[in-house]
Amino acid sequence: GVLIQHDSLINAGYATAEVCGLTCEDRVSLVATPGFDASLWELGLALLHGMAIVPVSRNLRDDPWALKSWYKKMGVTTAFHTPSYLRVSQQTPFEGMRVLVTGGEAPNHDDRRYAGQLAFWNGYGPTETCIFVCAELIDPNPAKDRPLAAGRPLANTRISIRRENGERAQ
Repeated sequence: GVLIQHDSLINAGYATAEVCGLTCEDRVSLVATPGFDASLWELGLALLHGMAIVPVSRNLRDDPWALKSWYKKMGVTTAFHTPSYLRVSQQTPFEGMRVLVTGGEAPNHDDRRYAGQLAFWNGYGPTETCIFVCAELIDPNPAKDRPLAAGRPLANTRISIRRENGERAQ
């Protein structure tokens, strides 16, 4: 396992809510399994901001089509899913969802389809940095010759991109 500092988790929760425009009126799904660091983000985010936490059963997690319908029924406004999970049920929209955060792997241009339906964020950060260090609102019409952006650093974080020899990339 990876040791995650409490202050890093608190910062990730506060900064993500600020960047994504989340409030205590939001209802966040608790869909990530406990072994995935995103589960800490889901819990921390909700607890820090007084959001309702909507736990997701394994059966629902294994059926993304039913999950989307259940999200609507339960009034879930905010969720986190990996791009590969989203691709499974990509033809079924998220009805009633306001904010969708993706991470854990890089999204591709086909994943941007959600950007036209809701605020679709790409969150990036290794576990060692407490889940997210940067986020980018995905444009519904990004330049096709460039990968989707990983985003700008969240508050109280810095990013240093280095070459294999340790020198800063320009």
